[in-house]
Amino acid sequence: MAHEPDVTLRSLYPRRWQDELVQVEQTRGEEPGLERRVLPMFGSPADPHRAVYRTLTFGMTEFRPHIVHAEEEPDSLAALQIALCRCLFAPRARLLLHTWQNIDRPLARPVQWVLGYTLAAADAVLCANRAAVALLRRRGYSRPTPLIPAIGVDTHRFQPAPSRPESGPFVAGYVGRLVQKRGSTHSSTPWRV
Repeated sequence: MAHEPDVTLRSLYPRRWQDELVQVEQTRGEEPGLERRVLPMFGSPADPHRAVYRTLTFGMTEFRPHIVHAEEEPDSLAALQIALCRCLFAPRARLLLHTWQNIDRPLARPVQWVLGYTLAAADAVLCANRAAVALLRRRGYSRPTPLIPAIGVDTHRFQPAPSRPESGPFVAGYVGRLVQKRGSTHSSTPWRV
């Protein structure tokens, strides 16, 4: 999109990101059509319910975006902060949020309020899986929820083998963390591999 005429993208990132697996320091950068900015945060970006960006405007007072796409969960403080800034400084801009959440967990009252506000403000919520779409619908969200899996495979480069040997066991591969929060609704249930 950045190479299209008359399109300017401004991409904002947390200055630092750290979770159980990785620590990243983001840097500012420029290329034609793309402005890359970094912002410090209060709290840990790996804990979306307790982290906010250290900004009051996200630069919306001078940038005046037409679309604000926040890669933030609708029940996070960062999403609330972005929705409020859009309302104050770019009220005509469309707000797009993103969610992976596919388990209907109990939410504390403040989190319910944040979720209600951000969903009311969002023009669409991009969903990474069908269960996330269903969960949003159960929560009363009726606007667009396009299913856009965030992680994909280049099917031109990677294709199934022409045939699978008939003998031997079926083998499936998995790359990722085996942690309890992956699809488990019971924190005391251990993973079995």
